[in-house]
Amino acid sequence: MDREPGLITVVTSASLDAEVEARKPEVVERGIAFRKEMDREMVGLLRRTTLPLFWYSKEHDHHLPLGTGVLFKIAGYTFLVSASHVLREVLPDECGQLAELHVALNESGALIAISGTLCGDRSDAIDLGVIELSPASVAHLAAAQALTLDDVEASELPPLKGWYYVYGFPLVWRPPADQVRKDGIKEIRGRPFSYSTTLFTGGVDEFKHFHLVLEVDPAGTVDGEQRPAETPVDFKGISGCPIWRSFAFGNNSVDWRVKHAKVVAVQTDVLPRGSKRLVRGTKWSVVLELLLKTYPGLAPVLRLQRTP
Repeated sequence: MDREPGLITVVTSASLDAEVEARKPEVVERGIAFRKEMDREMVGLLRRTTLPLFWYSKEHDHHLPLGTGVLFKIAGYTFLVSASHVLREVLPDECGQLAELHVALNESGALIAISGTLCGDRSDAIDLGVIELSPASVAHLAAAQALTLDDVEASELPPLKGWYYVYGFPLVWRPPADQVRKDGIKEIRGRPFSYSTTLFTGGVDEFKHFHLVLEVDPAGTVDGEQRPAETPVDFKGISGCPIWRSFAFGNNSVDWRVKHAKVVAVQTDVLPRGSKRLVRGTKWSVVLELLLKTYPGLAPVLRLQRTP
């Protein structure tokens, strides 16, 4: 397995405004120190909560990478949340049983077959897939950290300006073949793409009330030591990964803790914009609406969460 690179960060006009507004060396130094601390804390959280997804080909006895997902627990249910276009690769019907969907535990790389029922929403505006996992699958995934309502943002309001993180598994950074450990267990370890950036505020999305958009500038990326950093030539494979907001501008960085980070969206699309790319995510509030539509019994829990 390739060594995981340091967290990739991008410097944008918004970050400059936030970090070096006063143009004083001590302010700049504190800002850089805060970003390094936040990157370290966030990488651990992202690794524990993000899962690469695979389709298993019985014919070739090989796992083909699909995308990325995250577990979400609520009121006794455990769901796998991803993009609809990712999960439909293993599901022929609108709502039915899965076929040969596997996930790799991020820490061990061990491949685990999961079962459950998927219901999703694929339209011009929404591209979400949600799987209710079977009890056996939940047990097999016990080592993975699932999100709860405390970890997500249910607000339908416009997203706050701040630092956002994307962590997914590009297909171009996946190994070409399964690996078999000495104990006979198959494993596969993909190199993750971890990136922090700010909101893109231009008008690119006619369905903006469902989405948020982040800016990725391959020419302007640096790692945690401010050295030029690599970005994947193709973003396919990060679809379905959670988008986190770690810090909202205007808050006091001295008071920041990793527990303040919230998942605000599911990554569903990448839009070209000149030499840059825009990463679009469907808000987590839409995930909750989809769950409420499919599981009306969750209404008391979700309405309580949305009460100011």
